[in-house]
Amino acid sequence: MYTRIAQLAEAENSQKLFWLATVLIALNILWRSVRYALGFPLFGDEAFVANSFLVRDFLGLTEGLEHYQIVPLLYLWGTWLLSYVVGQSEWGLRLLSYVAGIAGVLLFAHVSLKFLPKKTALFSLAIFCASYYPVRHAAEVKPYSLDLLVSLCITVTAWNFLTARNKQNTFWWALACVVGVWASYPSIFVAGGICLVIFGYGLIRQRAYLLPTVAVGLATSLSFASMYYFIGSAQNAAAGDILVQLELWASTFPPWSEPSRFFDWFVHVHLGKMFAYPNGGNNGGSALTFILFCIGAWSLWRQERLKVLVLLSPFPLMFVAASLHAYPYGGSARVAQHVAPAICLLAAAGLAYLMRIRPGGHIEKRALVFVGICMALILGGIVRDVVKPYKELADQDNREVIEQMAEAATDEERWIVFGVWGDVSRDVPNLYHWAGSAARLRYYLLRLAGERIQWGPNPAEILEGAGSPKLLLAYQHPYVPFPHKKFEAYLRQVNRGLRTELVATHPFRELAEKLVVYELTPIKK
Repeated sequence: MYTRIAQLAEAENSQKLFWLATVLIALNILWRSVRYALGFPLFGDEAFVANSFLVRDFLGLTEGLEHYQIVPLLYLWGTWLLSYVVGQSEWGLRLLSYVAGIAGVLLFAHVSLKFLPKKTALFSLAIFCASYYPVRHAAEVKPYSLDLLVSLCITVTAWNFLTARNKQNTFWWALACVVGVWASYPSIFVAGGICLVIFGYGLIRQRAYLLPTVAVGLATSLSFASMYYFIGSAQNAAAGDILVQLELWASTFPPWSEPSRFFDWFVHVHLGKMFAYPNGGNNGGSALTFILFCIGAWSLWRQERLKVLVLLSPFPLMFVAASLHAYPYGGSARVAQHVAPAICLLAAAGLAYLMRIRPGGHIEKRALVFVGICMALILGGIVRDVVKPYKELADQDNREVIEQMAEAATDEERWIVFGVWGDVSRDVPNLYHWAGSAARLRYYLLRLAGERIQWGPNPAEILEGAGSPKLLLAYQHPYVPFPHKKFEAYLRQVNRGLRTELVATHPFRELAEKLVVYELTPIKK
């Protein structure tokens, strides 16, 4: 009788866990879908990548990218294809990230059950589903959502191989690694770290694992080397030294030249945004998650060391890469999405240990309270996104101004932009160097008024086509002084055959940024 009651209790507990997990996943997908559907205006970092899809063809994406962007080829090609099928709007360019994000949350739920007991797995799912950054990056024109998905694919296929060594599992693990490095640059840390762990396991415990692990490792290395030779090297050359000099990257490199700064560096990277799950920030804002992560690694280590080694395996290789100034060691959540699953899993293990959550039996009230808090965080995230459907007000203003101008324009109207894009020898500013604000201006100009745009033509060219209606657009950037003398000289030459009349000044909120519009009309003789 007692056994039967225990079985019924366990069945009831499993059913509750299933429904709680289902609600968490459904709420997370709702959050992702609402954020994606809102169609946020692109901000500068997205525009750096998005412009490539407007000015390059399929093969052109294999060359070095503008604005020191390092983006994997499969993401570029996938987004290019989708954008030409569904359009080059915000929804089209973000579709691949959105789909990868949905697949990621579903796969994370599966991975949680493989690595943790059911109730602890529910904790990890709650933390993951309530986390802002995986949701944010699944609605951006950036490859970070793929970083997370590929990391999960490599992890789960490797674990399947470890638990059931056969040809099928070996094939799927190899495929995830070999293809993954073309879809996600940091996936090499996950693939390489896990290969080293399994190789070590083979040396110590099971020699039968050695040969297939060496084969997968060699295949992955060859795939990554090929990718870097054909694609990565060109992007790296185009970026030059800019990335490693950025504060976002430079602050994450271990300070080998100043050993006294190692403690400050350790605190900066481990208690910062890399560990912001479900929430956190810089300057120690993610300290609680990091503490739970350490407790979780320690508590799980006492029972299943191999799982801990697999989850922690990317971190040493990330440290080596950061020491070589090849890739940042944390510093932000976006460049560390590939370790987000490990952080959520081990933080959940630490939380379950502290809350004395035991396998089996009824679900403790304190566990339900925590899951409820995470559900509230998801709902709060949805409300926040609906209330503020943009990153900055200036992004919203930028899109609205160009949309309104495009709707009011006639078919014959031409827009002359006081500025060029690229190293063109003209007496106008090079907007390429005006950072992300100018990049998003370019994106909306190209998308909404592409054929009518002329980038900084010589005044003589403007006068030759004086018959068609023309607008002169002077963009003023918040961080670069506007070249007033150049602009006045430009206007003097234009005014030899055209009258210039100021028709609108569009200031962007939050930043000292504006778009000034002049109408050019022939001078009556």
